Amino acid sequence: MVEVARASVGIGSRQGFNGGDGFFARAEINLRLVRGEFEVRSGRITLSNGTRRMSVAISARVEVNIRKHEFARHVPPFDINIGRLELRGGDFRVNGRDDALGVVGTVGRGFFSVSFFVDFNTGSVRRVNANAYQLNGAAAVRQQAALGAAGYYSGAVALTELVRLTGMESIAAPGAAAYAIATTVDRLPITVSQTGTAFFGIVYPVQSGMPKPSISVETPDGTIWHRDNTPPTTSTPADPATYLNGSSAIGDDQAIVIARAEPGTYYLTIANPPANYEQVSYMLNAPPTLTNVGFECESARFDSNFLVTTNCDNRPAGDGVRVSFRAADHDSPTANLYVCLVPLADATNQPDWARTRLMQEHIPLNNLGAFISTERVPTGRYRVLVGINDGDNQPVEELSELVVEVFDSQPPALVNYLETQSAPGAVLVRWEPLYDMDLAGYEIGFGPTSNPAAFTYRRDLGASAGRHRLPRQ
Repeated sequence: MVEVARASVGIGSRQGFNGGDGFFARAEINLRLVRGEFEVRSGRITLSNGTRRMSVAISARVEVNIRKHEFARHVPPFDINIGRLELRGGDFRVNGRDDALGVVGTVGRGFFSVSFFVDFNTGSVRRVNANAYQLNGAAAVRQQAALGAAGYYSGAVALTELVRLTGMESIAAPGAAAYAIATTVDRLPITVSQTGTAFFGIVYPVQSGMPKPSISVETPDGTIWHRDNTPPTTSTPADPATYLNGSSAIGDDQAIVIARAEPGTYYLTIANPPANYEQVSYMLNAPPTLTNVGFECESARFDSNFLVTTNCDNRPAGDGVRVSFRAADHDSPTANLYVCLVPLADATNQPDWARTRLMQEHIPLNNLGAFISTERVPTGRYRVLVGINDGDNQPVEELSELVVEVFDSQPPALVNYLETQSAPGAVLVRWEPLYDMDLAGYEIGFGPTSNPAAFTYRRDLGASAGRHRLPRQ
């Protein structure tokens, strides 16, 4: 349930981008896991190449408190508590579904990060970056072993076989001084289909007086990871594998996380398996990377007579900005790489995120830069933002220190492709919309001559209009 206080909402004319139709809201949110403020504006925008699309710009300031196992078993595998978190957003595809109105954030600890999505439509908070999530009970594992399914085993093993399967000379109860030799194991195969961070774990009820289980993971190349050869939770992201164990209200748990896991078949072995447990595996979709970001104004077309000029840090610079970068996303090759102009608020000189102007998107990840033309950008002061969004994690963005000031004295272009069609009691008028970002709108008239003063019908239309039905007089 969402509780909203001190909210202001606008729908319709001039509530979208560039004065067009759309939706604008500013409010406080109070969710079970997330509290804070948000501001959102949505509407149809026109890119610099003339493409029109719906877009959403969001800014949010939130507090996040996520408990262990909040979203699912082992998601997250430990408590995550942070203070205020600044978020910037846009359009998001949640778990491969259609775009949703909300904000994505990423919080974490050590090697592990969980991305969550706050859905303003439903009031829900859910994790979004744990892909290929699988949950198997002990009974299902043993049933597969009994059926002779490939890779499954459940039963007693000799000590030499135990050492071969687990990589450990002896099996210790985690955190206990006494060691107990395991006589039974459960073993199951887990398929990893993409490169990324792989999570393998179990959750089981506490059993007093019984030896605790120990888990190990064998990789496709034969490496075996277990608690004795992996660092603990405090490890850094550079560690190839990490061992976790702990307790919660639902029971004890253990897990091994393998960074940069390659596709293939992995084998999870559970020594001293409890009578009942839940086996969990999933892939963490890693955030994209954006490095070597630079911003520089270009002066190739600078001319004192040019109708749209640009100054960068108070120096004349021509008609655009060159953005350089290196972008990568090894587990989301279709991630959206984009460049925006962010207006500066007049009073505070702070970025006005709700009026962000998307200039280019879906830039190939192997590009090393992009040129942003200011030819159709309205008069104003801006910073340049480059970002990459994989739809699963909070977008990675860099905002320029460079201030771009645009002076536009260029009038809108003439309307092309004007067509009229007779209709019952009216005339249907169509035209090709202009791409000017500072277009206030169209005015249409109807009369016996081309003299506007003699028109018998006049009407101001919005900037997104492309057709109108004129009533016959």
